[in-house]
Amino acid sequence: MNYWRRAWWLSLVIILAGTGGAWLVASERAGSSRHEEEHHDEHGDEQGHEDEHGHEDGGVRKTSISPEAAASAGVRTAEAGPASLVQTVGLTGTVQADPAGLAEVRPRYAGIVREVRASIGQRVRAGDVMAVVESNDSLQTFQVTAPIDGVVLSRNVQVGQVAANEPLFQLVDLSEVWIQLDVFGRNLARVRAGQEVAIETVDGQRVNGVIDWLSPLVAHGSQSIRARVIAQNPEGLLRPGQFVSARAVTDRYDVPLAVLHDALQTLDGDTVAFVRTGHTYEARPLELGRSDHERAEVLEGLRPGEEYVVANSYLIKADLEKSSAAHSH
Repeated sequence: MNYWRRAWWLSLVIILAGTGGAWLVASERAGSSRHEEEHHDEHGDEQGHEDEHGHEDGGVRKTSISPEAAASAGVRTAEAGPASLVQTVGLTGTVQADPAGLAEVRPRYAGIVREVRASIGQRVRAGDVMAVVESNDSLQTFQVTAPIDGVVLSRNVQVGQVAANEPLFQLVDLSEVWIQLDVFGRNLARVRAGQEVAIETVDGQRVNGVIDWLSPLVAHGSQSIRARVIAQNPEGLLRPGQFVSARAVTDRYDVPLAVLHDALQTLDGDTVAFVRTGHTYEARPLELGRSDHERAEVLEGLRPGEEYVVANSYLIKADLEKSSAAHSH
């Protein structure tokens, strides 16, 4: 309060002193209140406080979202707990037919083809009749049957044709295929027989297998070593010639607590996960340890059993940033 304002206030008090003390006391309280407000405005709040929405002054770290809104936005949570982390090495390769699954169908004796019962693309079983041939020597007919289960790849015969020693059909059984992976020098020390391998084709087909053999020879022209995985293919989704990518497991270790990488966001310079308690989502800073391509070990910031956001966590981050911007104004 400046000098002239203080002098005016004292004069007014003297003039009105005879009217009683109640007004004076009220005025003194009002002046005290104004002084406190001026002091508050000058120096600001010494401590932050939470507003009615639970946002902390100086840094919004949590927000409330109804279950309906969270479900509509695709926000999903999971319970934090232990996990098995794996170290892997990336490889590429191609799908090949198992040589044992290839067969050529030939007649036992030379003769005239009287019937053809199989066509390209047809699936046959071992023992199915594929053609009937009349022997040139005995003039008796005999059946030409499929030696294996498989699909007809090619047909080189017509009714009335002379069948000799040339193959009439070619069959392939793709219920089991080979996946040949290229292992280059920098990864040779990390790849060995017996390792688990997760394989994915360019069109998104996935299969798991085990490396059962490493070639002792360097592949011509590529300077790589071939690693073979025998993969089950009952539906025929893996086709010879397809390119694949693979991840061979080189190490595996268990950790007491881990979170999915998809759950992690950066907020105010911290790596955070969003922990749900009821309708409230809190940004929890984490200290992370080891990780693999899917999860990261949590050293501090989260407890086993707590629910954290694993899908669309970026929406929670965006809501917090929006609330923080509005709150700061």
